[in-house]
Amino acid sequence: MTLEVLVTSGGTVVPIDDVRHIGNFSGGTTGALIAEEFLRQGAIVHYVYAKGSKRPYRRDLELNPDKDIESELERVSLKAAEYKSYHAGLYEYRVDSFHEYYGRVKELLTTRQIDAAVFAAAVSDYGVQKVEGKISSENEKLTLDLEKLPKVISEVKKWKPDVYLVGFKFLPDAPIDELVETAYCHGQKNHSDLTVANTAPGLSRKIVLVTPERDLYPVSQSLFPEVLVKMVMEGILRRDPVRAEIPNE
Repeated sequence: MTLEVLVTSGGTVVPIDDVRHIGNFSGGTTGALIAEEFLRQGAIVHYVYAKGSKRPYRRDLELNPDKDIESELERVSLKAAEYKSYHAGLYEYRVDSFHEYYGRVKELLTTRQIDAAVFAAAVSDYGVQKVEGKISSENEKLTLDLEKLPKVISEVKKWKPDVYLVGFKFLPDAPIDELVETAYCHGQKNHSDLTVANTAPGLSRKIVLVTPERDLYPVSQSLFPEVLVKMVMEGILRRDPVRAEIPNE
């Protein structure tokens, strides 16, 4: 079967004026790795990413001048060949603000045959009324009146009720019980089919996949993309077993 998947990645921003914005520190690495694994499994991937975020394969196609040049050339050559094998199934969409992100995600979910949507992006929770031009830097203080932005993931099942939805719940440094419970509630609220509970990247990072039935699947950081994609594909097949008999186009 050939799946069509939406993956969001990176961190959205909201403009304050023509030269400043409010954003976050997400670099989009997780989203890029997930997109790459879907491509390896034969899926068509629609990758919605924020400006400056990692993109599938791009980071691996850069030479590191601090390493042995021959080894680096060999590594990049192999990655380039892999990218060439899969790039026909990759569609990328850069978004420069929260509102562009919202519009692009809605468009893809309502106009494409998306089977699964993986919301790995760190989306802005609050916005501000943008000032035209540039706010003077001579002000001693600047007060911003922030307003709650729509939760995009909460709209997904309204736009496409049958999509397999994967949400993320990030708590930088939380005990495992709190992390799992928060992720479970997040999934219930948004009608997600799977929720990724995760803490800050590093040696002590915790990642647990949480189902609506409260089944828990702890996974290591290195195996996470592979395990997630496998669970998504299995979940789609459980809903529609006939798809397993359809060969890849």
